[in-house]
Amino acid sequence: MSMFEVKKDISKISGKYGGGYANITMNGQLNLVIKKDKLTFSQLFKTYHTLDVKKITDVQYKSKQEISKDITLTRILAFGIFALGMKKKKVDNSYFIIISTLEDDFENDFVLEIENTIGLGATMAQGFVKTLRNKVTEYKQVGD
Repeated sequence: MSMFEVKKDISKISGKYGGGYANITMNGQLNLVIKKDKLTFSQLFKTYHTLDVKKITDVQYKSKQEISKDITLTRILAFGIFALGMKKKKVDNSYFIIISTLEDDFENDFVLEIENTIGLGATMAQGFVKTLRNKVTEYKQVGD
């Protein structure tokens, strides 16, 4: 957790998208913008996808180390005691925003790498995740 807390809602963030989310067929720098009950994915002046906030099931902010620990647990389950002897990767200080969705009965994960985590970059990313989580919670309560 960062030592600064963002008091204001952060509704826009940029990062590196590498592909893998079926609704966006590009990769590279991508902007995510929260607009009322929608999340837009755009690059420069082109919007690639608009997602209804109601379709978001989870929003996470994780370091590459945290993701790696999840994978290590899976590796232990798959390889048993031999997993402990497998070569581990170097420490990497990359951070990711992971947005899980349920669209047309398919579960999807959209992953955006946050490149500028030095200084306020990490705090801004955490603020964006907090704002998006609040929107998701708000719209789920309205639907109940």
